Order: sequence, then C-alpha cells, then structure tokens
Amino acid sequence: MGKKGLVVLVLILCVGLLLTGCPKKTVMKEEPSTRKAEEAVAEREKAAKLAAEQEAARIREEEAKKAKEKEFEKSLVAKREPGIAGEVFESRLLKDIHFDFDRYDIRPEDTQILKENAALLSKYPQVKVQVEGHCDERGTNEYNLALERGEPVRRKNISSP
Repeated sequence: MGKKGLVVLVLILCVGLLLTGCPKKTVMKEEPSTRKAEEAVAEREKAAKLAAEQEAARIREEEAKKAKEKEFEKSLVAKREPGIAGEVFESRLLKDIHFDFDRYDIRPEDTQILKENAALLSKYPQVKVQVEGHCDERGTNEYNLALERGEPVRRKNISSP
C-alpha cells in the first residue's frame, strides 16, 4: 500500500468521524408546560385557601355581630308603664348619667358614658330612644321641669359620632 492507500485510509477515517461526529449529550429538560401547570395548580390552591379563610373570617364576624345583637336584645326588659311611642324597654347596656343639684349641664365624667351610649345606639339605628329624667323630692315639679336636663343630653347624643 503506498502513499495512495494511506491517504484513502485517512480520508475514510475523516469522513467517518464527520458523519458520526461526537455523540450528542442528552439534556433532560423539564417540560415548561408541566412546570407552569404545577405552578398554576399551586397558585389556585393558595387562592382557594385564602378565599376560604376570608369567608370563614367573614362568617365569624357575622356570628359575632349577631351575638352582640342578641346580647342587646336579651338586655331589653319591658317597663311597666308605657312610653311616648308605646311599649318601652330598658337595657342594662345603656348607662344612666346624673346631674348635680340645681344644675342642668353634663358633668365631665358623664360625657364618656354618653359617648358609650351613643356608640351602642349607632349600632342599632332602628332603635328609638326615650330620654327620661327623674328628680328627687327637692324642688317643685315646675322647678325641676324648668331645668330641662333632657335637652343637653339630646344635643350631646346628636353631636356624638
């Protein structure tokens, strides 16, 4: 074999290497659609869980509100004498205030009580309120009526937020 045979052999080897080349590496790729689908499912589950928690919180809040309403309703006790607008109920949740002798202005310590009463009544806008005043035996009926103690209470309750 001479030079010619050696050249043919080298050419055959080169052509063989070119045709077969280096073996391709197998790359294991995760299918993007599979990963996106899993992420979407996880996101939906997370959103559903959040929605369920919010719904449960809303239901608990409604139940608490109903319980407070029932507490207010349970606190109502019918009075024996009728009021201006028919049957009158008293509630232990509404607190009394007191006036100093011979005075009609609201004492500073009673201002907070009126605010609490106003806050309670603002939760129940359907409730009608009858403001009453009671006097002791000092002074005549005319004198006690002239003090008009109910008016400052009414003004204070109307101005309370």
